[in-house]
Amino acid sequence: MQGSTSPGYFQKVLTRQPTGVSGPIITTRSTRDTAVGVLYPAAVGLVREADFAAALPKYGAIGAFGIQGRAGVIDRPMLDANGEYNFKPGTITNLEASQFIAHGGGASGAHSDIDGPQVAHAMWQAALVS
Repeated sequence: MQGSTSPGYFQKVLTRQPTGVSGPIITTRSTRDTAVGVLYPAAVGLVREADFAAALPKYGAIGAFGIQGRAGVIDRPMLDANGEYNFKPGTITNLEASQFIAHGGGASGAHSDIDGPQVAHAMWQAALVS
């Protein structure tokens, strides 16, 4: 099921004009976010829509895999709260944030652990470029 040629659900956000996004787009992903890393793939698997042996499944959550399938996407680690990202307008950056989005309990794991200074700093740096 890997390698779908159909655009993803949020593809319109990236391409719609004139209301498309002109500033940078950032995503965060964490291996400790079990809501999108474990529960979502398991739910999709129940309806036989995922290939868990594939590097990227046909259906995968942005919070687990980032934005995929577009040229020029930047994959990099999330920085501490004083790091400089130098985001550019029109770019997509997937931030690997497992070091910071790491706390939480229950079935969703760290899914809601987005209130730390590192996440706020990355969002603020992206907003300043917009």
